[in-house]
Amino acid sequence: MELRYCEQGDELLRGLPDAPWAGGLERLELPGTDFDAATVAALVAAKPRLGRLRELWCFRPYELADDAWQSLCATYEVREPA
Repeated sequence: MELRYCEQGDELLRGLPDAPWAGGLERLELPGTDFDAATVAALVAAKPRLGRLRELWCFRPYELADDAWQSLCATYEVREPA
């Protein structure tokens, strides 16, 4: 699934785990999409519901704290787009 430069990144990503098809996602592409620490916490907590999600392609948001970024990277394989 792609959310490129999405202005509602936090809202969409926080609601993603509740989508009936979310368990089938294998890859999320989020280049240019900002998200905050609360969204990272929601994605980390949702790992059991996103069981097939292996890759997150995104840039690190400028205002995201180190611990939130490290938590995301420890939970999912995070790759930065070229």
